Amino acid sequence: MSDFQTEQGAEYMNTEYADSEYLESEYDEPMYKEPRVFEFCRDSLRMVSKSYVGWLIFAGFASFLVYYFLRSSPLGSIRPSIFMYYLIVFTHVVYRFRKNGRANVLSPEILFLFIYTMFHLGYVTLYALGIVPYSTDVFVFETSIPKALFVTNLGLLSFLLGYEILGSRKRSPKVMGQMRIPGVSWCLFGLICMAIGVAAHVLVVAYLNMRGLIALYGYSAFQNIDVHTRSFFWTTLHRNGFQLMLFGLAIYVVASSLRYRKLFKSKLALALVIIQFIFVALEGDRGPIMQLGVPILIVRHYFVKRIRIRYLFLITAVTLLVFTMVGPLVRGVVTMSPGKMYEEFKYQQKTGYAKWTSPFVEMGTSFLVVNITTHEVPRQEPYWKGSSWKSAVFHIVPFFEGYAIRKGWSKWAPSTWITHTYYGPERAGRAFTVAAEGYLNFGYVGVVIELMFFGLFFRWLTMKFSTKPSAVWGIIMLGCIGASMMVIRNHVEIVLYACARITVVAVLLKIFMGEGTPLETEETALLEYEYEPEYEYEYEHETAYY
Repeated sequence: MSDFQTEQGAEYMNTEYADSEYLESEYDEPMYKEPRVFEFCRDSLRMVSKSYVGWLIFAGFASFLVYYFLRSSPLGSIRPSIFMYYLIVFTHVVYRFRKNGRANVLSPEILFLFIYTMFHLGYVTLYALGIVPYSTDVFVFETSIPKALFVTNLGLLSFLLGYEILGSRKRSPKVMGQMRIPGVSWCLFGLICMAIGVAAHVLVVAYLNMRGLIALYGYSAFQNIDVHTRSFFWTTLHRNGFQLMLFGLAIYVVASSLRYRKLFKSKLALALVIIQFIFVALEGDRGPIMQLGVPILIVRHYFVKRIRIRYLFLITAVTLLVFTMVGPLVRGVVTMSPGKMYEEFKYQQKTGYAKWTSPFVEMGTSFLVVNITTHEVPRQEPYWKGSSWKSAVFHIVPFFEGYAIRKGWSKWAPSTWITHTYYGPERAGRAFTVAAEGYLNFGYVGVVIELMFFGLFFRWLTMKFSTKPSAVWGIIMLGCIGASMMVIRNHVEIVLYACARITVVAVLLKIFMGEGTPLETEETALLEYEYEPEYEYEYEHETAYY
């Protein structure tokens, strides 16, 4: 091939036609269609921006000054604090979109940022705008509002800093590895796990209904199933059945997208997901909705086909509607009873309680937890000095955490502490938040450590998958990111336990099923040529392209 043909081919690969469904030669022969996942890999391996890191450090200093000078004016500190928060968010979104455009609209850190904002500052933002009234259900300790806002801002900055600093230090970033296509057995195994998990969940619901616990306790029947049933079997089945469903879902969607480039090749898999969504919504639990939805959104967007922004707005609106039902309505009435739920909904509409702002007020309890924690620690409750983190490590080993507590090696979970201390042991649904847990352990330093850890963890997962794109690392990445989203409304203990289990499952699947067949055809040379321009290639199949 002549030098002119080589240059012409390279120029053609970089034109707007490179994104078309097929790259076609002058003879109209279809060429290789790049897998969608490669765009995700390129973005994950991008170079770190020193100027952006400097901006985050400066924004942290500015947030501290806002807190320091307005700490004696609780309500007056709200607008300046959230202005700094949204300035940080806006800067990050602009920075990321300039790097890779629409491909970043659902990047892991932006998805974390969105959920973190909704739960921590959704209500506070509406209050600052004068849309919702002052609520003592969120602002329990008014004097602690400035500190709670600063902790929230500090958590956001630490997460983004951790996510950014792990990027490449070289101008020529590490080239993505060769993708491996999983076998059919991966999809089949994931489908079996999903079916068993859904079946276990249905059995638990049937058992609780037979005992009348759903009618008596509603949402609490599921949250405190160990107390109400006093049965190790049913408690274990309920808690592990859903986790098995999540594992199966992660395994299936990753394998299906890499093998078939479809999210749900099997209609049975789609039906199982829909059934599980309906059950968790009728039970009144928001956490599982997020755990099911996050992996599906990420896989669909990065592994299959880019989701349009207008559809994301629609998904957000539907999610808010579901949260409206789940929060103030489902939890307050008999669960698993659509007729009574509808009657309650109509009543709430007449009384003016069921509004579009209701989910934000309900999610405002995340800020409530930060407000309580920053007020009481270390005034009434001493710093835990890493106790909850140590308990999270103990929790990785099944049944070892209870033994460690009895031996005095660890304490109860942060969510248990705040529930028993401020609401009473009979209350359910009082979870914790990642920012509050960091502060509970080591104050401001703890916030930086915990949120930066998750930023580093998210970025490491995406980079590890990008250098070894396969079902094994895809399952680990999606499973761990999906579980880590729960830390926004919970604590580290639950996250590490779930991540350890999904990693063990993925490794076992690799041992027994293999990583799959490598994707090594003519397209490999094209990809390497485009992303590693200094490498010299021999064009053995030049007539196939030109």
